[in-house]
Amino acid sequence: MHCTQSIAVHGLRGLGAIILLVLAFACGSAYGWLVLPLLIGAVLLLGGCPGCWLTGLFEAIRARRNSDVGPMS
Repeated sequence: MHCTQSIAVHGLRGLGAIILLVLAFACGSAYGWLVLPLLIGAVLLLGGCPGCWLTGLFEAIRARRNSDVGPMS
Protein backbone atom coordinates (compact mmCIF):
# COMPACT_ATOMS: atom_id res chain seq x y z
CA MET A 1 0.00 0.00 0.00
CA HIS A 2 1.30 3.44 -0.81
CA CYS A 3 0.47 6.06 1.76
CA THR A 4 1.19 9.60 0.67
CA GLN A 5 2.01 12.09 3.38
CA SER A 6 -0.05 14.77 1.67
CA ILE A 7 -3.76 14.56 2.30
CA ALA A 8 -4.37 16.88 -0.67
CA VAL A 9 -2.55 14.52 -3.06
CA HIS A 10 -4.48 11.58 -1.63
CA GLY A 11 -7.75 13.48 -2.12
CA LEU A 12 -6.85 14.38 -5.70
CA ARG A 13 -6.12 10.73 -6.44
CA GLY A 14 -9.55 9.82 -5.06
CA LEU A 15 -11.24 12.55 -7.08
CA GLY A 16 -9.49 11.38 -10.24
CA ALA A 17 -10.60 7.81 -9.59
CA ILE A 18 -14.20 8.93 -9.06
CA ILE A 19 -14.12 10.86 -12.34
CA LEU A 20 -12.78 7.80 -14.18
CA LEU A 21 -15.46 5.57 -12.63
CA VAL A 22 -18.24 7.98 -13.61
CA LEU A 23 -16.87 8.17 -17.15
CA ALA A 24 -16.66 4.38 -17.34
CA PHE A 25 -20.30 3.95 -16.38
CA ALA A 26 -21.57 6.94 -18.35
CA CYS A 27 -19.76 6.08 -21.58
CA GLY A 28 -20.05 2.32 -21.24
CA SER A 29 -22.98 1.87 -23.58
CA ALA A 30 -21.61 4.11 -26.33
CA TYR A 31 -17.91 3.28 -26.07
CA GLY A 32 -17.66 -0.24 -24.68
CA TRP A 33 -13.97 -0.55 -25.51
CA LEU A 34 -13.20 2.42 -23.24
CA VAL A 35 -14.64 0.90 -20.04
CA LEU A 36 -11.73 -1.41 -19.21
CA PRO A 37 -8.96 1.22 -19.50
CA LEU A 38 -11.01 3.65 -17.40
CA LEU A 39 -11.62 1.04 -14.70
CA ILE A 40 -7.95 0.06 -14.66
CA GLY A 41 -7.00 3.73 -14.31
CA ALA A 42 -9.41 4.14 -11.40
CA VAL A 43 -8.03 1.07 -9.63
CA LEU A 44 -4.48 2.34 -10.11
CA LEU A 45 -5.37 5.75 -8.69
CA LEU A 46 -7.15 4.18 -5.72
CA GLY A 47 -4.22 1.87 -5.05
CA GLY A 48 -6.50 -1.16 -5.14
CA CYS A 49 -10.08 -1.13 -3.97
CA PRO A 50 -11.93 1.86 -2.53
CA GLY A 51 -11.36 0.37 0.93
CA CYS A 52 -7.61 0.44 0.33
CA TRP A 53 -7.83 4.10 -0.65
CA LEU A 54 -9.88 4.90 2.45
CA THR A 55 -7.39 3.07 4.67
CA GLY A 56 -4.57 5.04 3.06
CA LEU A 57 -6.47 8.27 3.71
CA PHE A 58 -6.81 7.41 7.40
CA GLU A 59 -3.09 6.55 7.53
CA ALA A 60 -2.22 9.90 5.92
CA ILE A 61 -4.40 11.74 8.45
CA ARG A 62 -2.82 9.82 11.33
CA ALA A 63 0.68 10.51 9.98
CA ARG A 64 -0.17 14.21 9.69
CA ARG A 65 -1.43 14.31 13.28
CA ASN A 66 1.63 12.46 14.58
CA SER A 67 4.00 14.78 12.73
CA ASP A 68 2.23 17.89 14.06
CA VAL A 69 2.70 16.80 17.66
CA GLY A 70 6.22 17.82 18.62
CA PRO A 71 8.25 16.92 21.68
CA MET A 72 6.75 18.26 24.88
CA SER A 73 9.94 19.41 26.56
